[in-house]
Amino acid sequence: MRRNPGFTIVAVLTLALGIGANTAIFTLVDRIMLASLPVKNPGELYRVGTSHNCCEIGSNQGNWGLYSYPLFRQFRNHTREFSQMAAFQAGSATFSVRRGGGHALPEPFPGELVSGNYFTMFGLRPAIGRLISRADDQPGAPAVAVMSYHAWRSRFRLDPSVIGGTFIIDTVPFTIVGVAPSGFFGDSLGPDPPAFWLPLSTEPEVYGQVSLLNRPGENWLYIVGRLKPNAKPTRVQSELTIELQHWLGAHPGLPFFKPSKLTEQRIALAPAANGVGGIQEGARTPLRLLMLITGLVLLIACANIANLLLARGAARRTEAVIRTALGAPRQRLIRQML
Repeated sequence: MRRNPGFTIVAVLTLALGIGANTAIFTLVDRIMLASLPVKNPGELYRVGTSHNCCEIGSNQGNWGLYSYPLFRQFRNHTREFSQMAAFQAGSATFSVRRGGGHALPEPFPGELVSGNYFTMFGLRPAIGRLISRADDQPGAPAVAVMSYHAWRSRFRLDPSVIGGTFIIDTVPFTIVGVAPSGFFGDSLGPDPPAFWLPLSTEPEVYGQVSLLNRPGENWLYIVGRLKPNAKPTRVQSELTIELQHWLGAHPGLPFFKPSKLTEQRIALAPAANGVGGIQEGARTPLRLLMLITGLVLLIACANIANLLLARGAARRTEAVIRTALGAPRQRLIRQML
C-alpha cells in the first residue's frame, strides 16, 4: 500500500464512505426500531391497543389505544392474564417547576403522569431514594414525584439533597422521593423524555377544573402490561375486547358514544419491548428506505474497488507472465493477488 498511495487512498475513502454510511444508519435503526427498553424481561411487555391516537379522544375509537382511568382500573382488576398492568399519560406534558424554598424562577420541564405500579411493572430500581408505589397513587396521599437521572445530572449536578426536597410543580408542592435509573428515559422514544413522573392520583391537583381522571368518557391513558408466561396474546385480546364492549354497554351515557358502533369496538395487543410511541410507526418506512439506499451505496463502493483491482491486475499482466516463465506456481500467483 505504501508503494501505491494513490490506489490506497481511493480504496480507503471509498470503503469508508460505504461502511460509515451503513454503520450510521443501522445505529439509528437499532435505537429506534430494534433496541428494547432497559427494563426487566422486556419480551413480556404488551401494550393494550395498537393505535397511536394522542392525546385525548372520546369513547368511539374502533381500534382502541387510549383509555379512561375508570376503564384502566376495570382492566387492571379483572384481567388475570397480566401479572401487572400500568397506565400512563399519552403524549408529552410540560410542567412549570421550581425548587421550593428558593427564589429561582420556574422552568419548563417535560413530565408524565403514571400509575403507582408503573416502575414496578417495568422492574426498575432507583438510582437513589425510591420510586413511586401504589400507596402514593391513592386519593389523599402525599404528593410525591420521581426525577429522571438525566435531569438530576444535567440540571441539578447529581445533588443528593434533591431527595426529600420540595419542588413546586404547576403551583403544587411535590416531594422528590427518588431518581429513576440512569438508562431509563421513559416508556417511549421521543425528543423530550420526562424529567418528572407524578402519580395519576395527583392529576386533579395539577390540572384543576380541566382534570380528566374521573371522567369515564375521556380517554387519555396508554396501558402496558406484563403478560404471564402461559398466556396467549390472541386469547387475551379477545377477552379484553369482550370486557370493553360490556363496560361500554354498561355506560350508555358516555359522551360521543354511539351504541350502534358497540360491536365494532375492539382491542388488539402489541409487543411493547421497545416502548410505546408513534415514532416507530412513522419512521419505519423512511428508515427502511434509508437502509436500502445505504446498502446500494456500499454495493457501489465494493464494485468500484473491484474495478480498481481489476485495472491494477491488468497493469501487472506482464509481471505475471514473467513470474510464470520463471517457474512461479499458479497457487503462489493467486495468493499474491489475494
